[in-house]
Amino acid sequence: MTKTLFHNFSLFDGRNPENEANAWFVVEDGKLVDRGTGNTPNADEEVNLNGRFVMPGLFNVHSHLTSHPDKFDGGFDTSEAESAFYALEHLRQLLKSGVTYVRECGDAYDTDIKLKRLQAAGVLKHVPELQPSGKAMSMTGGHGDGPHMAYLTDSPDVYAIQIEP
Repeated sequence: MTKTLFHNFSLFDGRNPENEANAWFVVEDGKLVDRGTGNTPNADEEVNLNGRFVMPGLFNVHSHLTSHPDKFDGGFDTSEAESAFYALEHLRQLLKSGVTYVRECGDAYDTDIKLKRLQAAGVLKHVPELQPSGKAMSMTGGHGDGPHMAYLTDSPDVYAIQIEP
């Protein structure tokens, strides 16, 4: 069990309005085990962050990883392979921007569920943690009604609506 000390940075922890100068924290087996400011504890390894800023990871609570950002419809014409590629690229971009947790709200082909399986198996690494949702639910002709994008969940009430001329 190796303890790694990260030191010499300013910390924004989200609890205090001010950054903590000259901060440090200790990680052991991938978990934060201690933190503070000023005098540093002993550790097996040290990482000097040279005055950088550190903050907790961000959460993205509404995402559509398989959507293509340059297409008005999000990419209804994309294949399963293309959707998986866009999702992986989006996950990598999110992690680089500080997002460490993603709650999905609808993906083509249930891609997010399949990526979560790979993540749980230890195959998919260096991406944010995922809370998958699978395909969205939509009524026929609704916002999500596109090929491979949603489960159509019409009810008798949908058909009872009369539109008068």
